[in-house]
Amino acid sequence: MRFNLFKTFKLTWWQASLFKLSAVSFGVIISPYFQDLFRGIEPFLWILLIVSGLYIAYIWLKQ
Repeated sequence: MRFNLFKTFKLTWWQASLFKLSAVSFGVIISPYFQDLFRGIEPFLWILLIVSGLYIAYIWLKQ
């Protein structure tokens, strides 16, 4: 099986929103500037990042 990292796939509007939420969560987690500001919700951001990232990966591999 050949793995194509750059294949084309389609997302619905809510799947694209989930992808964007995942990207924003990742950015907030790695950003030292926002780290202290979002320290209280960091576990929630990790969960959001992992769940939405896995879901997008599932959709991407399924198509």
